[in-house]
Amino acid sequence: MDLHDELWARCPGADAGLTDLIAYHRRCAKAYDDMAVADPGHRFEALAWARIERRQAETIENDLIDLLETYTSR
Repeated sequence: MDLHDELWARCPGADAGLTDLIAYHRRCAKAYDDMAVADPGHRFEALAWARIERRQAETIENDLIDLLETYTSR
């Protein structure tokens, strides 16, 4: 899947902020969702990758929320 390689090449670097990582994973999920529609032969693979990317974005968001709640509760 060429899309996977393209998205991986655009992954933010190690110095990227959490919001940059969240945005990246959301963009990836959208790209995979679009691919699932455009390329029926790779539909299920693309949907699986979209789900993985959404889960990754949600994990980072939840970690960020936990961090903020911990910081503000002091």
